[in-house]
Amino acid sequence: MGEDKGVEQRHAALASQSRRAVLDLLADSHEPLDAAAIAVGVGLHVTTARFHLEQLERAGLVRRERSHDGQRGRPRVLFGITPAARSDEGHRQLAEVLADALSSDPDGGRTRAIAAGERWADASSDDLVVDPDGDATEPLVKVLDRL
Repeated sequence: MGEDKGVEQRHAALASQSRRAVLDLLADSHEPLDAAAIAVGVGLHVTTARFHLEQLERAGLVRRERSHDGQRGRPRVLFGITPAARSDEGHRQLAEVLADALSSDPDGGRTRAIAAGERWADASSDDLVVDPDGDATEPLVKVLDRL
């Protein structure tokens, strides 16, 4: 049950285009960034960036650390991407494809769901090789296990 909640939190965190932009910025950075640098990097107000960082941290996609760089006073809070975010490419890909499908199809219903499923299937079917005389379920199960 706890694992399902974590997956739900990751999906909810990745449902926001702004949070995906924050995560992409952190993934591309060679060092942790503070909230002000992240806000500038993705074009958000620093308070809004902090809100998105908190959501990503709760989902286990971002970690915070304190910078002890010799300055006096309160240490800077820096954010970096977690190993889970780097290894969660399947969930991330699904969230991006679903978000793209939902934002580009104007009917808001069935066509959106079908388009999202087709895009995900296309992106996920590279390893799906079926022997015409063999059992078609084994390759499919391998793809589903990977996802």
